[in-house]
Amino acid sequence: MRKFYSCSVGEENKHYDEDNLKRIIDKKAFVLHENTSQKGDYLNIKKEDILLLKYRGNFIAYGEALDIKKTTDEEWNLLAPVKEWFFHDISNPSEGIGIYGMKDATLGGSQYGTVKPLEIDFSIKKIKKINNDSQLFITIKNELRIEKETKNMKGKIDLLEYKKQIILQGPPGTGKTRLAKMLAHELTKSEVKLTPVEYIDWYIKNFKRSKKVKESNLYQSNLLREFTNEFPLEKIRKMSLDQYCLGKGSTTSFCYWIERGLKDLGRFSPGQAGANVYGVYYSQEDDAYKSTSKSPDELLNDIQIALTELIENEDYNKARDLFRFSFILKILNSYYPEKYFPILSQTHLSSIAKVFKINTKGLNDLEINKKINSVFYKLKSNHSSEISSFDLMSHMYNKFKIKENQFNEVLINVVDELGETKLIQFHPAYTYEDFVRGIVVESNQKSQVEYKVVNKTIANFAQKALENPTTNYVLIIDEINRANLSSVLGELIYALEYRYDEEKQNEKEAIVESMYAIKQNEKDLEGDNTLMLPTNLFIIGTMNTADRSVGHIDYAIKRRFAFVDVLPEIEPVHPLIKDEFIKISNLFIKDFDGTMIPNNIEKSDSLASDFRPEDVWIGHSYFICKKNNSNENEDADKAKPILSMKLKYEIIPLLKEYIKDGILNETEQVKKVMDELISKDFTK
Repeated sequence: MRKFYSCSVGEENKHYDEDNLKRIIDKKAFVLHENTSQKGDYLNIKKEDILLLKYRGNFIAYGEALDIKKTTDEEWNLLAPVKEWFFHDISNPSEGIGIYGMKDATLGGSQYGTVKPLEIDFSIKKIKKINNDSQLFITIKNELRIEKETKNMKGKIDLLEYKKQIILQGPPGTGKTRLAKMLAHELTKSEVKLTPVEYIDWYIKNFKRSKKVKESNLYQSNLLREFTNEFPLEKIRKMSLDQYCLGKGSTTSFCYWIERGLKDLGRFSPGQAGANVYGVYYSQEDDAYKSTSKSPDELLNDIQIALTELIENEDYNKARDLFRFSFILKILNSYYPEKYFPILSQTHLSSIAKVFKINTKGLNDLEINKKINSVFYKLKSNHSSEISSFDLMSHMYNKFKIKENQFNEVLINVVDELGETKLIQFHPAYTYEDFVRGIVVESNQKSQVEYKVVNKTIANFAQKALENPTTNYVLIIDEINRANLSSVLGELIYALEYRYDEEKQNEKEAIVESMYAIKQNEKDLEGDNTLMLPTNLFIIGTMNTADRSVGHIDYAIKRRFAFVDVLPEIEPVHPLIKDEFIKISNLFIKDFDGTMIPNNIEKSDSLASDFRPEDVWIGHSYFICKKNNSNENEDADKAKPILSMKLKYEIIPLLKEYIKDGILNETEQVKKVMDELISKDFTK
């Protein structure tokens, strides 16, 4: 089982830790040195253990450790592509404006010895094991699960593109239908490259206010309300030096609010000028107020007049004599968030104006900002979007390197699927006439009964795919083995293997003849009885391997499909019912400890000899309790009654059926587990 370790970038409060971070991002790797204060833990790190990178007290990245004993500068490139990092956004410590989005980095490490491509070595201050129950562990575990799913998904997509039809087989509750839908989505979605302005338009159009976004918006509006209530216009006119200035340690002064209190709504940084940018400030060294011109009281009077005109009338002429534009914009955005966009830096405004193709000739920073805001509200109105300017500002700093004026094309998955997915379910009464072609009874205009041949599910779907060769069509057949496949498919057994390829134009090879001919019009006496399945039509079947009452799939059909096992997984199981999942799993496989599914499954003594664990082992879906529209586990209090019902009305009845049908032997192990399950109540 992989372990989690944390390590820090150099030593905290040292001047070079920021340089180390920059080098890590530049080299796309960080190095673990052998000379560490906790060498014992260091030497315990193994390949594929998870290393968490800590910077100034915050975890910002993680990745898999490498198991490399020696390396040279020339071998450095071999380390780079090992693993993508998952990054949390942190504030840019050097610029102080916006969000420092760290993406697309990779992790390198050396378990023994030191990799030396870095200009200055740095060592680990701490290596310690992470508590497996911590929120951090859960977050990273979810990321690893998503990564694993992505890799598994790619393998199945590759198989589908090669074979064209697969059957997802497994015991009940392993998520076969869910997986089929995910595969269908991957096959039918479209990837396109968008210019930055096209991407921003697309992002605004598809923006959804999640629970997290709603909470963030509420926090932002409350923060602005708190600030404007603290500094109404009447107070600005009579503001004292204490109420205005930074320096005395107050967290309620006007300048403190602008620089720090409102930093989450677009950060204003005084830069190297420090408190001088505010005109008046308190010097702790001199224990006195200082000003850049005039006396502090005289300059404060000018500031009161300038800020009053700025806030009351948006007149910035007097304010411009005292302050830089970024400070003025921060104030205006705080009092008029609908009129001014929350980007303040002259460089950043210029960069975004270029993206929006705004002619900035002769315009000052404030005028450019208003033009950007106007473009934003036009896009927002076009798409009736709920997005706020703060939402877009934050996303743009994450997506683009605004500081470096780098706005690259963006590769996205278009939300609107260009192909089509259809889900049907087979059952014992399903026939060729339901699936391929059949005769229907219709009334004509003379109220006479007519018998007419029509295409059914797969023939209709195949026709759509033939007419749209550049997009994919996916037919999901749930419970595919419940119908008599040989009878339902008929001549399509051949067509499954010999597909029509638009590029090869191999119509002769791909055509099969149906027993039913479709007439194109009244003059068409003979009709057309041909059928073809094109290469852009994919079929995904699901099969419950525990159900022995259904029809047998013969070898001719098996040869046309690829069979993919979908087995139970430990990761999605809710923590409250994890012990029960482990106990039940041990009725099917030996020595399952709940850490990972073994590659070589050994049958439990409680499982009947003529059954495979892979066919009947109860799946994780019975043990899941997630929040609505989320992959996160439901909170314990809400999960307890749901899990109790799952146990009483789903899991225990299924196990009883297994015992009744002879799938599970009535061993002491089975009796003990059943007694424990029956007496279990999560609500108590």
